[in-house]
Amino acid sequence: MRWLWMCAVLITAGCPSAAPVSGETHEETREQRFYATFGAPCGRSVLELRTAEDAKPIVVQPTGNESPTRKLGYDMLVRGKFIVYGRLHRDRLIDDKHCGAYPKFEVTRFEPWGPVERCTSVGAASLQRYTEGLPTDRYIPEDYAGGPSGKVIDACVEPTNGSCPAPKVKQTSCDDTVWCCLVR
Repeated sequence: MRWLWMCAVLITAGCPSAAPVSGETHEETREQRFYATFGAPCGRSVLELRTAEDAKPIVVQPTGNESPTRKLGYDMLVRGKFIVYGRLHRDRLIDDKHCGAYPKFEVTRFEPWGPVERCTSVGAASLQRYTEGLPTDRYIPEDYAGGPSGKVIDACVEPTNGSCPAPKVKQTSCDDTVWCCLVR
């Protein structure tokens, strides 16, 4: 009976967290917060994590359904800056036999780090998205993989005299080149 009473106390008061998986430290089993940017060495989607905004990055392989590399469209990743939360497993390497081995980072959630930057590219059909005037404080449905496509740009030319003749509108590409484009 005394044993049942002790179990009830422990359940009510909360039990200490489970012991780490063999070979892991407590640091690897708790959720941590990092500043992150996207990278693509050899075409592989990775995150470059930093403990502070100006810290040296560690390149990791993101995993989990909540990873920005899984949730957001490519146009959002190219110049994206994120605050990511998750578990860094320094001793668990993911090796694709092409680009090398990177530590596993299990992403539990993410949010924008600073203003949201969307990327458009006049020469790439999959990145011809109209991005001017969209909110920079949050993601919108068009930012997510599988979301609605939103407006696209077409028939872009470089501006003359710094302005765009109607009906064309200004569009800035990923490389900061300004274009005059039709929006459809």
